[in-house]
Amino acid sequence: MYKEKRRWTARQVNFLVLNWDIMKDEEIAEALGKTVKSVRRKRERMELRKDSGRGIVRPMSKENKF
Repeated sequence: MYKEKRRWTARQVNFLVLNWDIMKDEEIAEALGKTVKSVRRKRERMELRKDSGRGIVRPMSKENKF
């Protein structure tokens, strides 16, 4: 079954940019009505990367990028 894709609005993208480093992906997904997978993919495409590890919500420094 095909599920219609809902595009990201400018308001949703702005919310993600403002909150990606202070909120968990799960919280952002709930606030925007998106799936966690969708939020993670969008954030990574925008190069808003977090350090790996549980509960860590720090932005990656430029030295840590591969």
